[in-house]
Amino acid sequence: VFSLGSFIPVLAGLSLVASVLTGLVASPAAAWILVVVFGFVLSSQWPFIVSYGGEYRKSTSGTEFALLVGSGGLGGTVMPWLMGQTAEFWGMRWSMVIPSVGLGLLCVLFIGFNMADRKNREPAR
Repeated sequence: VFSLGSFIPVLAGLSLVASVLTGLVASPAAAWILVVVFGFVLSSQWPFIVSYGGEYRKSTSGTEFALLVGSGGLGGTVMPWLMGQTAEFWGMRWSMVIPSVGLGLLCVLFIGFNMADRKNREPAR
């Protein structure tokens, strides 16, 4: 059964791995390939997360959507700046590791959501 709640941590995990590997590989060609993979996997997460947020709890979907859009805007403002500052001080490779922190948090959050959903769906004994 396909579930957005279980698919999002998989995408975030793949992005996390690509982000970290991009910062660690020595070959420029390998780094460019990983940047493309990172961008491909990362770009598909926003629509999935917004869809999941709208369906998670119907009664509060407006609030959840507003929080997601606000968080996305904040992340879209802060993360590039933070990556640029990191690139200035430690180099471009280390700046590619910065997104892994947010991606790790995303994995943990959605795994927690999935665990809560499963617990709520279990029949009472």
